[in-house]
Amino acid sequence: MPRFVNAPNIQNFVNSAVNRVRYFLGFDAVLNSYAELETAFTPTGSFKIKGKFSTTSTAEQWIYARYASDADERSILVRYSTNLLWFYVSNDGTNTTLAQVAYVPVGKFSKFEATFNASTNIILTVDGVTTTTPHAYASVYDADTPSYFGSKTASTHFFQGVLAD
Repeated sequence: MPRFVNAPNIQNFVNSAVNRVRYFLGFDAVLNSYAELETAFTPTGSFKIKGKFSTTSTAEQWIYARYASDADERSILVRYSTNLLWFYVSNDGTNTTLAQVAYVPVGKFSKFEATFNASTNIILTVDGVTTTTPHAYASVYDADTPSYFGSKTASTHFFQGVLAD
């Protein structure tokens, strides 16, 4: 279960929705709200991150991050900025490979799926538009940083909108 900061109404909602199929998390950038997973997401091999989001701003904001600013603590990142969705992965904490999809509108739910295929490619699909980027990474780096929804490192790039599913 994630830990929510400055978002008690979200915590109550998630607690009551644990056995439901859909989740909606509303993040308020003014309150700097975000969610931190109690146990970091540490995939080995291929994985997918998918859901829906709607934002109220074109400012840079992070949907999912296990990605510190330190050059050796990069792992996985899904971020939105200026009508683009970005998906980054790193194999060693320093190097990164990315895929991006444009045009993601403000104020409308967009469906995304970020896929890491071990040793072949990363794929980012937003509302049916797909970008594929080749790579040779067998797995992503197990960074020594927590996993966050709605923030970069619990201090910047707070998500402004709703994450669903």
